Amino acid sequence: MRIFEPFAQTNAGSGGQGGTGLGLALSRQFVQLMGGTLSLDSRSGQGSHFFFALPLPQAVVREPAAVQPERLITGLEPGQPVCRILIVDDLADNREPLRMLLNWLNPHPPVLEFREASNGREAVAAWEAWQPQVVFMDMRMPVMSGEEATREIRARIRGRPDAVRSVVVALTASVFEEQRDQVLAGGCDAFVRKPFYAAELFGILEQLVGLRFVRSGAPSPPRPTLSPDAVIQRLAACSPRWCADLKAASELGDFDRITVLLEQIRNPDPSLYEALARSAYAYDLDFFAALFSRADVCDTLEHGAAVAVDRYADADHKVTGR
Repeated sequence: MRIFEPFAQTNAGSGGQGGTGLGLALSRQFVQLMGGTLSLDSRSGQGSHFFFALPLPQAVVREPAAVQPERLITGLEPGQPVCRILIVDDLADNREPLRMLLNWLNPHPPVLEFREASNGREAVAAWEAWQPQVVFMDMRMPVMSGEEATREIRARIRGRPDAVRSVVVALTASVFEEQRDQVLAGGCDAFVRKPFYAAELFGILEQLVGLRFVRSGAPSPPRPTLSPDAVIQRLAACSPRWCADLKAASELGDFDRITVLLEQIRNPDPSLYEALARSAYAYDLDFFAALFSRADVCDTLEHGAAVAVDRYADADHKVTGR
């Protein structure tokens, strides 16, 4: 078929703007390299349908590894050497939340001490006078930028063998990945985007500074995953009306409504909640469709519908006085 040949075009295509006639030829070659075929079904006045078939090996589906719950950081171990932290930002509203977050971890007597600077020049002076172990450095500031201040601090560290080898953490609102490489090459030890995550900052202090954190108690063992039959059994034990509402929401693809309904069973049946919430979180309508196609669930829904009809009939009788 000529349409798949290089530089070949239909009359309609050749009269349009742009195009060389290579797209379909290259597409067909790509499919052939993978062992498949690219075909065309075209009907005058109706349009064209391009499709291809590939020989693919059967996928091997493995159960995902169980994820251990993360233990939350609740503070700093007492008795550690004092860690001096310099927070540099031209906006006080940016400095204060970071200082408050870190100070929240402080035991008594305190492990962390803080000072602040509003531009790069103040940061260099504070480093010279105070020798902080950690510098949280904003990159964009007046007078002297964070990049300039970091280079100056690194130069002074190299010139003073007795100086503290400060860890400089770059703080920036930039979303461009190339800036990460730029600031790291300029002497920063870590790169954090604003708004920052507490866990990210704690990880830097733990890994690069050596601070020891106190974490919440040992995580409880993960709750066993329910089998499909177990999900059906627990669902059948739920309120028929609730099941009917969940089925209606899943048929409409209304995941906001599904989430609201699932919250109603979080406490009475956390295992069923987790099994259903996992599929809701993944927007897996096929899961819910398969679930409600089961005969035992359908029986529950039919009973729920009958209960709902009786309830509405009773309400109507009370309102109208019939």
